[in-house]
Amino acid sequence: MPLYYKVFSFFFALLYAYFLTNLPLLDLVDRENYLSYTELSSVHLIGYLNSGFIKLLTNEPLWLTLNIVLGLFLEPENVLRTIIFFPAFIVSYLVIVKEPKIFLWAVFILFFPLVIKNHIIHLRQGVAIAVFVIGYLGGYRSTIKNILIISTIFIHSSFYFVVLFYYTVIFINNIKISLDLKLSLVVLFCVAIGLSIGVLVEFTGARQVQRIENASGGSSGLSFVFWLLIFISIIIQKKSYIRSNLFSLSQIILYLSTYFTFPYTARIFESSMIVILLSVVDVKSYKKFIPISMLVLLCFYLWAGRFQLPYYGFGV
Repeated sequence: MPLYYKVFSFFFALLYAYFLTNLPLLDLVDRENYLSYTELSSVHLIGYLNSGFIKLLTNEPLWLTLNIVLGLFLEPENVLRTIIFFPAFIVSYLVIVKEPKIFLWAVFILFFPLVIKNHIIHLRQGVAIAVFVIGYLGGYRSTIKNILIISTIFIHSSFYFVVLFYYTVIFINNIKISLDLKLSLVVLFCVAIGLSIGVLVEFTGARQVQRIENASGGSSGLSFVFWLLIFISIIIQKKSYIRSNLFSLSQIILYLSTYFTFPYTARIFESSMIVILLSVVDVKSYKKFIPISMLVLLCFYLWAGRFQLPYYGFGV
């Protein structure tokens, strides 16, 4: 990796994070709630602790701890700006610096509506995604990598499922069976999770699941059809590609298998969106232009629908 490209990536990420941090602080969706975390996180943390250890672990103790620690040194508004800036910087730098040849695609990923909104309105999820991306793309040794990836479940509850599938796919990939059988095991696991996901969520007691609507899909099923076509366009690639991208494929399968039955599935899907978008451009043949073209059209469609809304749909 040329030094000049690393320097360029650093300043690009700095500009990206600075832009997002300097959007009007309180004119955007959910910002008041995030400000309240800086004052009430200790109350929430003690409340969950008093409700039991499982209740504590399934309600983002690291997120609450982060707010408590930052609140010791910063004013509430600056805590919020810090929580916006650093995840946006980390994600943008690691995505841009990954490979100079995919610079334009990396920029596309950063401004993809289902990615950028995690640094504008879904800030807690943005923090978890940043930590996951460090573990996934950062090139750390396995111990540090695993600590980072596992810690995301204590920042945002959607990562319980992302992390579960991440390690399940690693396990399946290490089994000495054919790729078709590996893919079949992934599909069966997705179906099993889909059938039991309601019970699993009720057991954890995670509070978000009770009130989050499907942000990426919708009852029309258009998103289901779109991602089904993306999945088909990926599954026809070479076996070596499928084997190395089985995790991103598993996330699409999970989304499709729970689309009509589990409202929270969209948030789980968005947590792995960066990995999915990076895997698409890894295709080495002309076939990658099919999913890439579809995703570019989706991006324009999503932004066009936000054009006349306050702050492109992110405003209050």
